[in-house]
This record gives sequence, structure tokens and C-alpha cells, in this order.
Amino acid sequence: MPAKHAAHVRIPVFTGLCIVFLLSSPFIRAQDRRTFNFAVMGCAHMGVCEPKDYMLAVTKIKEQKPDFAVFLGGMVDVPRGGDVDTVWKEFDSITARLGVPVYDVPGSCSWGPLLVEKSRMERMGKCFLDRYKKRYYSFEHKNSLFVFLDSDAPNPSGNAEDGRLSVAQLGFLKKTLRESAKFDNIFIFLHNSKWMRENVSQWGAGFGFAVMNKIRYVFAAKEHFFATEHADGVTYIVTGSPPCALRRSSHPVLFHFMSVSVNGKDISVNLVPLKSIPLENMLSGKERKGGKSGKGRKAEQNYQLNEAVLMDAIERKTMLPAGPIMKAMNIRPGIQIADVGAGVGVFAFPLAETLNGTGMVFATETDPKMIQALRREIDRKGYKNVLPVSVSAEGVDPFYKGRVFDIMLFAELYHYLWRPVDYFRQLRPSLTKETGRIFILHFKNVPDFNEIEFDDFTGTIKTLQLGEGSPAFAQLEAGAGDFIRNWRGENAPPEIREKIVRNFNSLLNDPGFFNSMLDLPRRPEDSDSPERGKALLRMLFPRNIELARWLITELESEGVFEKKAEQLTEKEKKNVRRLNRILLSGAFKMDKLGFIQGIYPLYAEKARIISEMEAAGYQFVHEHDFLNYHYFLEFK
Repeated sequence: MPAKHAAHVRIPVFTGLCIVFLLSSPFIRAQDRRTFNFAVMGCAHMGVCEPKDYMLAVTKIKEQKPDFAVFLGGMVDVPRGGDVDTVWKEFDSITARLGVPVYDVPGSCSWGPLLVEKSRMERMGKCFLDRYKKRYYSFEHKNSLFVFLDSDAPNPSGNAEDGRLSVAQLGFLKKTLRESAKFDNIFIFLHNSKWMRENVSQWGAGFGFAVMNKIRYVFAAKEHFFATEHADGVTYIVTGSPPCALRRSSHPVLFHFMSVSVNGKDISVNLVPLKSIPLENMLSGKERKGGKSGKGRKAEQNYQLNEAVLMDAIERKTMLPAGPIMKAMNIRPGIQIADVGAGVGVFAFPLAETLNGTGMVFATETDPKMIQALRREIDRKGYKNVLPVSVSAEGVDPFYKGRVFDIMLFAELYHYLWRPVDYFRQLRPSLTKETGRIFILHFKNVPDFNEIEFDDFTGTIKTLQLGEGSPAFAQLEAGAGDFIRNWRGENAPPEIREKIVRNFNSLLNDPGFFNSMLDLPRRPEDSDSPERGKALLRMLFPRNIELARWLITELESEGVFEKKAEQLTEKEKKNVRRLNRILLSGAFKMDKLGFIQGIYPLYAEKARIISEMEAAGYQFVHEHDFLNYHYFLEFK
């Protein structure tokens, strides 16, 4: 084509492209102003779970190229054993890799291994404010409104765990939403997913219809699973996602975050797993039962909690108070002590402090992570008389055979020994003759209940209040029943807590308690079908149904349920206590012992330990009987 003709052709084509661009660019720009995506994550628990898992989450979130990220509280928890500021700085350094703005709400889960001491909680709160400046706030982004609320602020009753918003926050929320008609969407973020424990409509009732009518999504965490609910046009999402196993649940439990894509009023919410999930962990009830209907999902995590946190848990320290235990061991200056299986030093460091700089505590461990934790604490506090020693998990390590100790402490270790008689027989030359002592701290199989298992008693009181006609309620001591019947959320006074604990302990020995629970009034729709029986057993024994079935069979075959307590043999008494304890623990969701005991549901009885130690050549000296959950046995 001649050049002059080519020029004539190019000009109209170019002009046409310009016209198309000019006509389309306002649309593109308008769409761009309303199109974006963001990430949501809750409960990473840095300080309890491993930093490498949070680093994985940040890497995966960054791949989604979000405009910003939202954290739902529980991101940093330093219950013990670590410096709050140091963990926050590590969290900041990993978070900075996102390269986008980050918004967070305050909140700590404060349960079991996450239970935070008051001084640490205050320090964590200050660290939060240093970074995010406000505990509740809002901002606009591409014609959507984002509101962040503080569900962990203390309410007038002083309880920060019920998730209720303060009057000031409700005022802030209504004021923020008053002129919100211009927005395409409104998103609410908070930590406490209170609607999982109450009717979702009741949770939103305090906001008022005018407010709720404008909200599209509410995101929260605190519960460590994934769940959704829909009510009054609002989608409620629970997305608690710790990378370590903290609780079991009937909902899907997985390490994840959520990716939210927004295009005007069109919203797409996607769950992004961060670790592989075995298929059996996500099968629905219907799929598991050969086509029969079933509720919920099997939701067991395949990730483990940082074991050092369990070893140093507040509950464990409360069960095993170092002061009285040190006093009972009669520690003399200058002696040599072996803390066998020392863990993170729950006893090694109090032993060293009791020695007051003299003698030596050999903190032996088979786990390299525990050795590292011991060394960090030694460096941090400058201990001179504590020496971490790595030993073999098989048999008696040569380290023990080459030394003589005045005291050897075995705390929650006896059940790990494969052949305890052989082990302690070989260990005998390592103990000082005449004056040397071995102390064994060993979990009781069926201990009495203690206040530590009831948290703040709120959950227990709620369950008792709902089951006013139940045997557990009927046997309450005078005054406790009236308090529970009229309870409105206030903290239970000490005398009421003591009565509830005594009531639970009296029920442990009642052979008729199980049958009385079966005789609870039935609803009209209930039937006597086998399915109803199975459902009832699952309700009463959500954690230990196989053990419960065995115990029920044993007790029924011996006619125990028809006997009076004073007619029972010692064996029958033990089995009744076992059954009633797992019944009460399951029905009232009291699972604190579970995370501390781990995979060992049953332990050797005291008489068995004594007979095995005597067979190994030791003499039983004394039982120090002041611990609720443990045998504390002394041998020489």
C-alpha cells in the first residue's frame, strides 16, 4: 500500500481507538474505585504457636495482593515464658512483609494455654494501642465502610469475656452508620463471636433495625473454628484460625485466612487453607454415616500446640504450686538435684532459687526445644546453679550413672517409663545412700473438681440455669440454686463458687447420677429409638464416649446403678467416679485437664507406683497429701 494511503488508514483507526478509550475509561475508573480485595484472619496466637506458621500465613496472604489486611484479635498472646514486647516486635517484623496497611481489633482468647496473667494482659493492651492507636474505629475504602469494634472491653459488671459492646461503642456505631446510605457495603469486625453461644438475632438486637439493615458482613474470631450464620440479611462469619491444636470442635477446624473480593455490591468471600487437611477431617456427618443424616463435621486439627506453652501453663502451675512443693522436699543448701524431664523449668528454677545460689540443679530433658527454652530462661535471669542436660529417651542415660544426687524429682513423668521397675533399679546407685530422696508427682486418675476447672463459672452457671430440672441443679446447696436461678451475668461470689464445686464433687460418688440424667424430661418429639440413645450418649460424653460405654457396661453388669454409695466396693467406687467425672466434664464443657494431661486418659494408681518402686529396691517414705490433682510420693 502506498504510504499516503497508509497514513489515511492509520488516522481513522487511531482516532477510533481514542474514542473507544475515552468512552470506556470513565467506566473503568468507576469500576476501579469500587473494586478491591482484602484479607481477614484471626487467632494466630504468636507467642503460643510457632512464628513460622504466622510467616506462612503472611506469605500466602501477600500472594492474594490485598489492598489491606484485617486481624480479628488473638494475633499475639504471651501467656508466660516470653517477653511481651519481644513477641510483638517479631509479629510486627513478619507482618511488615505484607507491604499493605493492617487493621486489628483488640482481643485475647484467655483460655487454657492462652490464659494471660493480668500484668501481661495490661502490657499487651499497651502494645496494641501503641500500634493501632484506638480500640474501636472506622474507615472508608472505595465506597465501602469498615467498622472495628472492641468486644473485649470490660462492661459494667467487670466481665470482659461476654462480648457485649459498651454504651459508648454502640453510640459510636450508630453515629458512624447514620449517614451510611452512600456506601455499597458495610463490614463489621470484632474479636468475640458471641452469637455462637447465643441466638444470633439477640446478639444484633442492641444495634437496632436501622443499623443492622445496612450491615452486610460481620467477622469475628475467638472460637477456634470456621462457621457461618445468616440472620436478617447479615452474614456472620467466625474465622478463628490458630495453627496449633487448642480445642476440639464440632465445626471445621483448620489453619486458614479469608480472602474477600468486592466489586461494587457484589462480594465474594473465599476460605484459603494454609496447611493440608486430611479428607477425614472435613467429612460431613452424612458422608461419614453411610448416607444417614448427621450434624456438624469431624474437625480434628493435624497441627500441634507449642508444647513449651503447655508445660508452663498457668493451670499447671496452679495445680503444682512450687512454694509448698519446695517446702515439702526439705531442700538443704549445697545439695545436688536432678529435675528429670524438666520441661521449661517449672520446678528447676524454683529449686535453684531455694538453693539460694548454692549446689546445682541438673535440668535433664530429651526434647531439644525444652533445652532451648531452659537456656533462654537461664540467660534471661542469670541463673548460675541450673545446668540443662540433654539425655536419651531410652533407658537410663549414662549422665545419671556417672553422678550421685541428693534429690531426684520426677514430675508427671512416671507414665512415660516403659519398664519402671527396671528403670529405677538401674537408677538406684545414682541416689545418695540414706539421705537421698526420689519424689514422684503423678496425675490422679479421678481427682476431685477444683475451681481452676470452672474458669470464671459463667459457662457452668449458664448450663445449670438452662437445666433447672436436672439432677445437678436439684442437689445444689442452699443459696446456690437461688443465685443461679436469678443470675444476670454478674461474677459469682466465693461462697457460691465453693458450693458449686462441692456439689460437683458430691455427684462424683453418686451411683444413681447417670440414670438420673437419662430420666430428664423429654420433649414431645423425642422417641425411644436407638438413635435417640446414641445422641444422648454423645451429648453426655462428647470427649470420652468409648470409655463411657465400657464403664456403663461394667457398672450395669454388676448392678451398681441400683446400689447405694455405701454398698459399693472400692473398684465400683472408682468406676462410678470415672463415669460421673467424664459425664460432668462433658456436659459442662470442662476440658482444662484434657490439654494438660494430653493423650494419657488413665494413670497408674498410687498403690501400683508404690509396689513398683519397692520392687526396684526403694522404701516408701511418705505421701504429701496437699495436691488436688496429683499424688506427691517420697521414696528413699
